[in-house]
Amino acid sequence: MSAFRPSPVHRRHWLVLAFGVLGLTTSVTMLVFYLPLVLSEITDSDLAIGFAVGVEGVVALTIPLIVGQASDETWNRFGRRIPYLIGATPLVIAGLIAVTLAGSYWLIVAAVVLYFIGYYTYYTAYQSLYPDTLPSKEYGRAWSLQNIFQGIGVALALLGGGGLIGLSLQAPLYAAAGLFLLVTITTVLLVKEKKRRTNQERHRFYQAFSTLAKRIQTDANLRRFLPAHFAWEFSLAAIRAFVILYLLRGLGLGQGELVGVLALVVMAYLVAAVVNGTIIDRFDPRNYTAWVVSLFAAIMVITGLTDDRVILQALLPFGVFAGAATLMLSYPILLRVTPAERRGEYTGYYQANRGLALLLGTTTTGALIEIFGDYFPNTDGYQVLWLTTGVITFLSLPFLLSLTGDGKARAK
Repeated sequence: MSAFRPSPVHRRHWLVLAFGVLGLTTSVTMLVFYLPLVLSEITDSDLAIGFAVGVEGVVALTIPLIVGQASDETWNRFGRRIPYLIGATPLVIAGLIAVTLAGSYWLIVAAVVLYFIGYYTYYTAYQSLYPDTLPSKEYGRAWSLQNIFQGIGVALALLGGGGLIGLSLQAPLYAAAGLFLLVTITTVLLVKEKKRRTNQERHRFYQAFSTLAKRIQTDANLRRFLPAHFAWEFSLAAIRAFVILYLLRGLGLGQGELVGVLALVVMAYLVAAVVNGTIIDRFDPRNYTAWVVSLFAAIMVITGLTDDRVILQALLPFGVFAGAATLMLSYPILLRVTPAERRGEYTGYYQANRGLALLLGTTTTGALIEIFGDYFPNTDGYQVLWLTTGVITFLSLPFLLSLTGDGKARAK
């Protein structure tokens, strides 16, 4: 295999695309990690907390399907995907600010819905810029750079957000809104889309689900990918919703200890981002993904069976690495089974599948914690989180390993 040596122009384009994810990652991490703490002051129900975080899934079941297909069929003076980024930005900012102003559970839920309508409109169009503007041989390293920016966004949200909460509960979300606006303006100005043939297979929004059903019937790889991806997102959604409560309530960590744990999480995430970019471009990522998925699932099961802090501290960096790798590799794997003319459409399926997993992952896990939590009194019931997600993740392996093809990204 001849090595591809990117020019400064290539690297600059990778950097511009990667920067575009910073506002998304920072804002969504701020919202979903700290929202359960806010809601825990309003309700004692883990199911209610899980629903409020998982309502994202209701939005993700619809908006990505519509935007994915619509953006494939769009071209105007702003481009194909950029118009959706511009239109989504006011919704994201309004949702973040509305969360800070809402004074009741259901008003907070409504604000979260508004935020995620904008978030998924933006993210579906933004994600499609990668296969639109890059040759297939660049996917891995460009995606790796995006993952590094995601790590920076996670760090800003978890560590910076934690510091801003000391000023006020609203400060992190106001900061996230400002950063999102800055990133959007920069991305819109710097990303230059080339006019391409639009998808002539016209759709209406009400046809999105019937089109998905047709694709599932005719595309065996899509049928296999979606259940595997669902299991990964189910697990990650549940962890995201309840891990802070597990650390603070379940393990009884102090604020200083929590910051140390979050810093370790960020470091392991960044290591995974660098490693994964090399793996994706040089090798078929499916075998590597099978290994990290197995590691991720095994660590979650072990975590669910113990509350020994020494064991948990030893497992943490490996668990974060494996979980981050699983998350990062899912979309590049989809690109290898995606027809070139339907990239936006398949990206919509990816996001909608993620939405279903988010909704079920958070609500189901919250309900299971309430039902079986009494069996784990030492962690206030939160060990149920790890047992549930570990089993679900193990179930993804047969679907992942049954994907067919040579593992190379499809050409443009």
